[in-house]
Amino acid sequence: MSSEKSGEPKPAEPKEDLGPITPTDLPDYMRTAFRRTYVVGRMVIYTSCVFILGLLALMFIARVDETVVARGKVKPRKDVDVYALDAGVLVEVYVQPEDVVKVGAALAKYDDKAARDEMATCEAEIAEARTALAAAEKAVRDELAACKDETDQARASLAAADAKIARLERDPLPEKLKFTDAERKIAQTHLATAEREFQRVAKLFESGIAAKAQYDEAKSKYELAKTESQIAEGKEAIVDQGLAKAILDEAKAERQQITVKIDSLVDRSKRIEEKLKAERERFTVRIDSLLAKSKRTQEKLERTLLRAPAGGQIVLADKDSGDLVKAGVSVKPGDRLFTIATGSEREVHLWVSEDKINKVVGKGLPVRIRSSAFDYQKYGEALGHIDDVALYATEKEGSKMFWVRAVVDESPMPLPFGSSVTAYIVVSRRTLLDMYILNRD
Repeated sequence: MSSEKSGEPKPAEPKEDLGPITPTDLPDYMRTAFRRTYVVGRMVIYTSCVFILGLLALMFIARVDETVVARGKVKPRKDVDVYALDAGVLVEVYVQPEDVVKVGAALAKYDDKAARDEMATCEAEIAEARTALAAAEKAVRDELAACKDETDQARASLAAADAKIARLERDPLPEKLKFTDAERKIAQTHLATAEREFQRVAKLFESGIAAKAQYDEAKSKYELAKTESQIAEGKEAIVDQGLAKAILDEAKAERQQITVKIDSLVDRSKRIEEKLKAERERFTVRIDSLLAKSKRTQEKLERTLLRAPAGGQIVLADKDSGDLVKAGVSVKPGDRLFTIATGSEREVHLWVSEDKINKVVGKGLPVRIRSSAFDYQKYGEALGHIDDVALYATEKEGSKMFWVRAVVDESPMPLPFGSSVTAYIVVSRRTLLDMYILNRD
């Protein structure tokens, strides 16, 4: 009683030694709990072993890509550039990026007013030159026709002169000069008879037997007979002086004059024909020169309409800035206006900083490409490889960058030309063990 009240612990009573406890010695509910704990423990041990073995295998087998990130744009693998041939202002642009064009399709048009004005002036000059040529040809032809008419008349006169000479050679004297000797004798007989009659009447008149009228009549007949005798003697003198030869010579001289005139007219006709030929050549040279100028102007006018040299898809004109040529823009010869992708193959032009270019050792490195136009988590990544690396750096955006070209080998989506991309250049592939435990490059 006293010990319980004092609160002192009661000494334990000695237990009976029953020996080692086995599961069979436990109650049923304890045996069930023991079996469950045992199974769970084994499962935990097995799972831990599998996880450790899997982790070790993953660190030895799984590989992680070491990449260099670069940004750039999508370009056609094969393309054709269209350059400005002349200086001028574009008044029309007929295409937009991603338009598909055929060979010869109109791309843009210059302001062609100056070319059209030059063409109109050239055509007016050609028409004026042709009109002047026609007028010159008409004037020369008229002169040639007049010369021909005069030549024909001269040849007709020559034919008449030849006929006259032939006639004079047969009978050189005219009718009034023929038989001059007989006429002279008859005239002398008439003169002698008239003289005797006049002398007889004169004596009778002096005697007062004949009348004054008879005297005057006899005297008149005597004077007439005397005149006829003188005429006959003159004709005979003319014939004696060689009239026939003179007439023939005169006819031949006249023929010679006609021949000289014909020769002069023939020479004149030749000079006129040469003049016509010279006029034609002069105007032909002028017209040919104007036609050549017109052809050049026509070509210049045709060049005001820019046409596609090849079929394909229009890409942004400026490959670097991405600017598209617009109406109202002034251009100069050699300016690149359009780029036409002639195939479906694509490449990516990337820029890699100078401090990372050493890792991009050369061609063939794989590249993963993500397009800004598509969600890569939804559409995936395009795959490609490095095709070219610039030898020298270029100053770009305040730092030195190297140009790198990657060829697109396959893509789950169409990469739009000119769109921006982010590329992951795979420079190496290492295991997790190398990267995180051994820390080896």
